[in-house]
Amino acid sequence: MRYFVDTEFTDDGERFELISIAVVCEDGREYYAAVQGYDSSALTPWIEEHVLPNLPPQGDPSWKSRLQIRDDLAAFVSGSDIEFWTMCAWADWSLVVRLFGRFEDVPETWPMACWDLWQLEAELGVTRAERLPEPEGVHNALIDARYHHRIHESLRSVQSRRAAQLHQA
Repeated sequence: MRYFVDTEFTDDGERFELISIAVVCEDGREYYAAVQGYDSSALTPWIEEHVLPNLPPQGDPSWKSRLQIRDDLAAFVSGSDIEFWTMCAWADWSLVVRLFGRFEDVPETWPMACWDLWQLEAELGVTRAERLPEPEGVHNALIDARYHHRIHESLRSVQSRRAAQLHQA
């Protein structure tokens, strides 16, 4: 089962903290949460301008503690043969793992790594111009995780067409 992840986070060069997270499953299920009490001292002007306006209003049930998000994710991502995919694996996967503490604390059925869609694009030789257009101006983890799912489907289609062309040659 494939799960498509996106996070929004602080990154001022010293602190790297989760602000919000979304996970979209290939079976249609979706999970979204914003972190109660994220480290606002590590906000940059870019995050304040582009990310914060897209968070849910205070009091919305999407605001959860890190502990609740961790427990929700452990329940949401289940089964065997799990794959995580994102457009920025080094950041998103690090933040997911940190919800659990140490890497060895993530659920046993979870993989050791997260697949990166940018790397798959490079492997397939897909240029930025050939990629599906990105959602315009929105930095919302759920919208971006849905986009990651669409990108994956598009790249797998490219991969299948190229394999068919090689087979015909």
